[in-house]
Amino acid sequence: MQNSMTTQPSFTPQPYLIRVFAGMLLAWVTLTQRAPVAAQLPPPNLTHVNNVNAAGNATLHWDVFSPVGEEEFLQNEIKVFDLQANPLGNQWHIITSEIINGNLILPTGWVMPSFLYDANQLAHCYVGIQKTEENGAVSVSDMSDFLCSIHVDVSEGAAPGTVDLEWNSPYALSGEAAGGPFILERLNESTAEWDWVAEMPDGVFGASYTDNPGPCVQALVYRVRQMAFNGEDEHVSNVANLVVGTVGGETPVVSHVDVANGLAHVHWDFEPAEETLGYMIYKCLGNGSGAI
Repeated sequence: MQNSMTTQPSFTPQPYLIRVFAGMLLAWVTLTQRAPVAAQLPPPNLTHVNNVNAAGNATLHWDVFSPVGEEEFLQNEIKVFDLQANPLGNQWHIITSEIINGNLILPTGWVMPSFLYDANQLAHCYVGIQKTEENGAVSVSDMSDFLCSIHVDVSEGAAPGTVDLEWNSPYALSGEAAGGPFILERLNESTAEWDWVAEMPDGVFGASYTDNPGPCVQALVYRVRQMAFNGEDEHVSNVANLVVGTVGGETPVVSHVDVANGLAHVHWDFEPAEETLGYMIYKCLGNGSGAI
């Protein structure tokens, strides 16, 4: 009696198929087990430069890091150039977060050290990169656009009593425009406040201006402000001052003023010379002046 059950033929894969399947399995394991690929990270958004002090420090500011997913901030790195895009040294300055009172504080700026750079001597231009970490992968951003400090140069004008001023744009190397005008100001020696002098249109080549402050202004101290491209922050230049030489010899010195019956009798000390033609007396009111 024959067995009615039938036996299915067995399948034995060929050696080359085993190698193909093994290769596919190895590739799948490799792709799933490898470290995650770092996503492209935007560079730090440099916003403005201000706080140029007498020591030559300047403060560069940027927008605070905003994480995407599980990104964690590692550091920003800043490099410094001059206005012709020549590097001022080869080092990248590393700025990391801080723990203050148990709280993680992300950096929003960097104070340029005066022992390496002097913001009172020339404009400094900055670029930055940003590093983050996510699931063990470190991402490095592209380099940011250049952003420069405003540097004001001041000199005596061609006409007696005038002052020539010239300054660069914060966007001189990036080629962008800020949108806000340049505001030129002069320090009021009486109030210690900044008085408006002129407003110049924005431009990537900066601007220049000739000031005629008059004889009543003794302190020739200037600065320039400009609204940043974000419409919120403000660039502030170095403080530039000028000591104007006396043209035509010594200057008369007012010794005292006698007031009687509503009149003022002004006295001064000066030894007339043969070339002395006379004197001009000015009445000073605030920042204004007028010959009397």
